[in-house]
Amino acid sequence: MAFNEKDYQKISTDRTFIIDCYTEMLSRINEKELVDLINNTEEGKKFEENELSSEKIIQSLSIYFQLMTLVEENGATQYRRRLEELRRVLTQLDVTKTLKSLNTCRITIDGERGRHVGGSLIERRRRSRLKRIRM
Repeated sequence: MAFNEKDYQKISTDRTFIIDCYTEMLSRINEKELVDLINNTEEGKKFEENELSSEKIIQSLSIYFQLMTLVEENGATQYRRRLEELRRVLTQLDVTKTLKSLNTCRITIDGERGRHVGGSLIERRRRSRLKRIRM
């Protein structure tokens, strides 16, 4: 199962949403310079020492990259879950097909012919004990 356009669109949408929330939070605390840095709205702009401290730049970019990692991990987790669900469905279909095939041939799970497939292990043990008691 390969990534399709929908998968990439979901990651892109999540990324945009998270970054919008982050820049909105920065705006609310009056960090417009950091918003410009995160959005990269002023390419090539050099930040003066007195305008933004190195510590603020490093901290805001660190948070940015942590958020991007969360978006990436979320996308990978959703993809893995879809793969697992697909495998589960295919396995169930395969088991169902096999049981129908055995049922058509009148073969039990134990390999005996002539009896219908079915019954749990507990049910088979119960029948076996009843046979022994009757003997």
